[in-house]
Amino acid sequence: MHILEQQAEIIGALHLGVLPTGNINEMLETLSPEEAHLTKRKFRKIKRKILKESGLNAMSYGEIQPGWSRRAVSNHCRKLGRKILNI
Repeated sequence: MHILEQQAEIIGALHLGVLPTGNINEMLETLSPEEAHLTKRKFRKIKRKILKESGLNAMSYGEIQPGWSRRAVSNHCRKLGRKILNI
């Protein structure tokens, strides 16, 4: 992935209040329990928004595409980051 794409994803994730992709479990351990809880809630909220916009069913789509939620939220963060950076 191009460095500008990575930066756009990180900026988008920070703007939304979720953790950038990478080793998310390690990153969550660095947060306080309350902050980790809020971050997880924000992630789920974005995931539900993406599902609603695409008209997909979470259960059936999760069975077809394992790990789709992290990729979908990552793409959403990247799009927002591009918009912020005017790329």
